[in-house]
Amino acid sequence: MAHLRNQIFAILFSLSIFSASAATLVRGPYLQQGTDSGVIVRWRTDVATDGVVKYGLSSSNLNLTAPTGPSTTEHSVAVSGLAADTKYFYSIGSTTETLAGGDSTHFVVTSPTPGAVTPFRAWVLGDSGTKDANAAAVRDSYLTYAAGQDTNLWIMLGDNAYNDGTDPEYQQAVFDMYPQVLKNSVLLSTLGNHDGQSADSQVLPQTGSGPYYDIFEFPIAGEAGGVPTGTEAYYSFDRGNVPFVCLDSYHTDRSPSGAMMTWLESDLMVNDKPWLVAYWHHPPYTKGSHNSDTEGRLIDMRQNALPILEMYGVDLVLSGHSHSYERSYLIDGHYGISTTFSSANQINAGDGSESGDGVYQKLDAIAVPHAGAVFAVAGASGKISGGALNHPTMVVNLNLLGSMVLDFNDNRLDAIYLDSSGAVADEFTILKGADVTPPTLISVAAEGSATNVEVVFSEDVEQTSAETPGNYSSDGGITVSAATLDPDGHTVNLTTTSMTSGFTYTLTVNNVTDVALNPIALNSQQMFQYLDTITMEFQQGVDSYAGAGDTYLAEGAATTNFGSSTTLLVDGDDGLGVDLAPLLRFDISNIPAGSIVQSATVNLETFDPTTSVYSLYELKTAWSELGATWNESSSGVAWQVAGAQGTNDRGTAVLGTFSAPGTGNILVALNVDGVAAVQGWVDSPGSNHGIIIVDSTASNGGDIRSSEYGTASLRPKLTIVYSMPASDTDPADSTCESDCRRGRRNDRRLELERLDG
Repeated sequence: MAHLRNQIFAILFSLSIFSASAATLVRGPYLQQGTDSGVIVRWRTDVATDGVVKYGLSSSNLNLTAPTGPSTTEHSVAVSGLAADTKYFYSIGSTTETLAGGDSTHFVVTSPTPGAVTPFRAWVLGDSGTKDANAAAVRDSYLTYAAGQDTNLWIMLGDNAYNDGTDPEYQQAVFDMYPQVLKNSVLLSTLGNHDGQSADSQVLPQTGSGPYYDIFEFPIAGEAGGVPTGTEAYYSFDRGNVPFVCLDSYHTDRSPSGAMMTWLESDLMVNDKPWLVAYWHHPPYTKGSHNSDTEGRLIDMRQNALPILEMYGVDLVLSGHSHSYERSYLIDGHYGISTTFSSANQINAGDGSESGDGVYQKLDAIAVPHAGAVFAVAGASGKISGGALNHPTMVVNLNLLGSMVLDFNDNRLDAIYLDSSGAVADEFTILKGADVTPPTLISVAAEGSATNVEVVFSEDVEQTSAETPGNYSSDGGITVSAATLDPDGHTVNLTTTSMTSGFTYTLTVNNVTDVALNPIALNSQQMFQYLDTITMEFQQGVDSYAGAGDTYLAEGAATTNFGSSTTLLVDGDDGLGVDLAPLLRFDISNIPAGSIVQSATVNLETFDPTTSVYSLYELKTAWSELGATWNESSSGVAWQVAGAQGTNDRGTAVLGTFSAPGTGNILVALNVDGVAAVQGWVDSPGSNHGIIIVDSTASNGGDIRSSEYGTASLRPKLTIVYSMPASDTDPADSTCESDCRRGRRNDRRLELERLDG
């Protein structure tokens, strides 16, 4: 019996050991406080165990072990004594088992030595906490884009877990959503208003309270660089030669004399590195789903934080809160409402793109006062909410899901906005230090007349060299008689002898220098064409035109068609919390195939003014003027989403915007995306389903005359300026030149007469 009892005891003892060690990984691992010599590895288990991190330079040889953490379900193990700028692989678990790691996906790349010039990548997400397909699409587009390249750190701009930042919401919105990135990239964050619903930054000064502060471990003692803060609400850290500053725009005192702004200045005073990046939740400039002209926290950050940051040479400011992407010019010194912004605040009025207006060049290699910064609102990583999107500081405004990618390399920052489909929707570059890069030709185009050519350089050019006609030459028998530099500094308008429509010319440029006197490459060339333009107007009942159709969708009358109405109603809230959205379509099939659309405008006659800003989007689904309702695109055929709100119903790009503060005619000029949509209709008439006018948040509606209105001249009108298909005839052919020109003009006149009926 004693022998049997001993056997039973041994079995029970072994079972107790097994039970105690059989933990399940619930959360993580995820990385915090990455420095040049260490990192904190965190994870959660379902039962309490001790915490062990094994690590090494190879995933197959984790020969080092960090000090074992205490028995808990919330594990936080500090790994120290690491070499700078080095990849370490790791595993997590307890003294009795390994829960995760020991493979090629569990690693950390330590930060370079402070000040060291080492390339690195940061991923930026804003308002991503929706826990849905939107957030997953943004994540997946980035994972595809970044395949094969490490993400050294990622920054969340707040509202990381909707609706209240609770621990279960964080589990779904962060830990279940981003496991691939969490385990090998250091995560940092700023507090959003939704995170702050269940957190308090001021109860415990050092750590704060609530799930947000329980989940994150931010550097409060200067352990990652910068001046200690004593609070996790705001902090700073360095990654090589780039210092980052995180501020709290929600809970913490934002006054100029408060602890945070006082700390900010003391932190920036000791910065000896060339770069400076700042981030917080509430944007200083936005006209998205929030308005920086009227909302207190946004105003506070603009008036109180920006003067300090700009005094110490900030380069980039990131924020979220508005569910859109808005990106500024290189600007400085604007602390008032949007209407006070002027060209005096634009350090560089270009788009900052190497393939566009040219990069933002900051001539000093160090951080200097008021040299200009780019401000980006990147709050569309989980949802989009539209808005006017017309803040004058912004060069790019997108109602488009996505995230930002920042690539730092020495004196160069390349930034992109990557949308949820994987397309690069915006890009800009900031270069710091002496300019040694010669200018290049970005574009050459015949503009407006047969004697004007516009030349765009990659950067600002020196005026005398740019305005010397002899520095430009062309084939095709044309000569340059004058050159004028535009106020933007990088666009030159050439006056030439008359060009022939349809002929492809080659412009050659020599001896033009940038402002640092770097000369353009010898015999730099680019081809261009001059094309005569034709203007056509499409208005129901005018000049026998009968190709227009319009109606409006009414959420409050979801099954009613308004195709016979003499009025089009637009509203984001008609007083009952429902929307009104006009649909317009113009048959433009009379424009010859192959024509090139130069511009397009829409005229609308309003008799009930609106101060709200409404946006035009391209419709992707066919609809019937006498059958379309809020629920259906035509009789018996449903929209993908009621109100034509689905991605198959309408495009995501804003084609143009308007407001109507008074009655009468308003002219809506279509933007680049709008012109591209019209070009698509010319190229493929079957794709022409017209436009929809919406703003789901506007509360001041307007009334517009429809194509059924009694007075034809007050009906909606589409005006298109286009060029005829190009001719291959060489104008230098003396046997043909004058006759061919005359013949082409006659052909165009006959075509116009045919189109006019």
